[in-house]
Amino acid sequence: MNRTKPHSDTLQRIETTDVVFRIFRCVDGPQDRHPEPFALFPGLPGTRDPGTCSSFARLGHHASAYYSGCIRGSRPAKPKEYAALQRELEAYPYRYKLRIIQRATAKHFGLRTAEIARATV
Repeated sequence: MNRTKPHSDTLQRIETTDVVFRIFRCVDGPQDRHPEPFALFPGLPGTRDPGTCSSFARLGHHASAYYSGCIRGSRPAKPKEYAALQRELEAYPYRYKLRIIQRATAKHFGLRTAEIARATV
């Protein structure tokens, strides 16, 4: 897993986790004045479907999400919009070391596919 893991008084090697912060578009009314950001982890599978990835929102916490659908229905979050969510993900108990990216690449799809293959063997 791409998280820090306590080991005695030190931490094991920390791996970074790619994250895309987004905000859903408002389609049936005025733009929300206090939009809630969500995080997509394009390198982490959501289910056995490689089109899904892991996601996180302050309400509901971890879930799986269809990456392409979330991208189509949302806009990039601005740093001030996702700052609180980023702090939550980097703090206890999650302790992610995040690398913020704007979009997933074929590499991320490959990582999800490989992880699904390992989990189903």
